[in-house]
Amino acid sequence: MIANGRLSDRAFRRYRRVRAFTRRMLRDVTVFGMQTAEDARRIIALGADPERVVVTGNVKTDARPDAAGVSELWQRLLGLAPDETVWIAGSTHRGEDEAMLEAHARVRDVSPRLVLVLAPRHPERVPEIVALIAARGWSAVRRSQLPGPRGRDSVIVLDTVGELAQLYTIASVVFVGGSLVPAGGHNMLEPALRRKPVIFGRHTENFREPAALLLDAGAALAVHDTDDLTLALRRLLVDPALRAKMGEAGFEAVSSRHGAVGETVAVLSRFLLQGTRPA
Repeated sequence: MIANGRLSDRAFRRYRRVRAFTRRMLRDVTVFGMQTAEDARRIIALGADPERVVVTGNVKTDARPDAAGVSELWQRLLGLAPDETVWIAGSTHRGEDEAMLEAHARVRDVSPRLVLVLAPRHPERVPEIVALIAARGWSAVRRSQLPGPRGRDSVIVLDTVGELAQLYTIASVVFVGGSLVPAGGHNMLEPALRRKPVIFGRHTENFREPAALLLDAGAALAVHDTDDLTLALRRLLVDPALRAKMGEAGFEAVSSRHGAVGETVAVLSRFLLQGTRPA
């Protein structure tokens, strides 16, 4: 069984080039639980039996809430002062970090105690990002070095794996990377589920439905370049009421899509355990 199945534009193009091989491979899959109708259409186009394809939704919309006290814990782990405001640039790709740093520099006039947490998609890029920060005359501190001394102007660089989603709890604003450059975007549901206003670029091809969901709900801002990012960031930093409104709208929009886990379990029970085809 394929559960929570998704086919990005790039993956679809690649599999389509070897459609004959892909079709034979898909014959061995009993049932396909796909995230969206578009994912279902694509897997059928690659040769999956339509009677074996079910749209179950995205199981990440069913994520459990963070445990009580998670935000306070991360405040202590990063050594954040009560008057510091945090924004997080998550899952960034090469070509986006410079925009994050430039926007951070431009908006500090409206939020002088602003802290940037920069989380590259690929941890091996951490030394490269530290060098970019140093080139601006700023200091960088790696998450693995905290808690520990942290300068007033330091940028925190996430060099660990598996912590980003929880870190979103301490952010006032979240930018989701892979979207200012043509990388297809990354998961913007995680910050939305934590009631955070979300910013992303125009390259969200791999997350079209979640991006549209948040934009339609008024929970996200789409930007095209560094100037747009700066304006969006400034707008949110000076308006706590807007941040709260967008955060709540995102949470409600994503919560309305809950049920993917139940749908997946139902398909598993009905089709695999009972040996029937999905309805």
